Amino acid sequence: MSFSRSFQAAVTAFQNKEYDLAQSICEQLTKQIKNCEIFHLLALINKAKNKLDKSRYYFEIAVKYGSNNANIHANLAKCEKPN
Repeated sequence: MSFSRSFQAAVTAFQNKEYDLAQSICEQLTKQIKNCEIFHLLALINKAKNKLDKSRYYFEIAVKYGSNNANIHANLAKCEKPN
């Protein structure tokens, strides 16, 4: 299956709240390619699963690969712990 089809399958699984399936697909994709969209989706998946530390970790990686993506920065800011 191509990257775009696999990534779309992960997005669809996420939208259907099939978080474990979406995460599994994304983790397989990260073995093939590293890009901000995959890590952004992994962050959103973990946020939905209330795993905020792991979510923050993936947001930080997503920023590394897509530093100009405003959505990633905005979502990372939402995960920051209050002082």
